[in-house]
Amino acid sequence: MRIQSEEDLPGKQKIALHFEGQKLDNKDFFGKSDPYLVILRKVKDLSIAVHRTEVIKDNLNPRWKPFNVKLSTLCGSDYNATIKIECWDSNEGSKNDDFIGSVECTTNDLLRLEEFELINTKKTKK
Repeated sequence: MRIQSEEDLPGKQKIALHFEGQKLDNKDFFGKSDPYLVILRKVKDLSIAVHRTEVIKDNLNPRWKPFNVKLSTLCGSDYNATIKIECWDSNEGSKNDDFIGSVECTTNDLLRLEEFELINTKKTKK
C-alpha cells in the first residue's frame, strides 16, 4: 500500500492523506475485490474508526480519494500514537465484508514512509 501524506500549517493541525493499493488479494470468486480502507485510532485496548474511504469497485490496484483529517481525531495530536489501517473487500448485499489486511503505524510513519505492507494474520498462519 502506498501513502502520500502532507502536514498542513501548524495552526490548522490537519494531515492530508492519499492512499493507493497495489496487488491487493482478490477475495471475490467472480470479478475482483471491491476494496475500502478504515483508519482507526488506537486508544488503550480500543480501536476507534476515524475515517472510512469510498469503495473502489473491481480493482486490485485502487487509488482512493485524498482526504484531510484533524490530528486530534487521528492520533490525539500524539505523532507516536498507534494508528491502524485496515483494508476490506466490500460484499454488497452481505453483512460480512472480507478482510484483506492491515498495518499498524504512527503519524510519524505516515509522514516519513511511502509504503506499508498489509498483513493478514489469518493468511500467514496457514
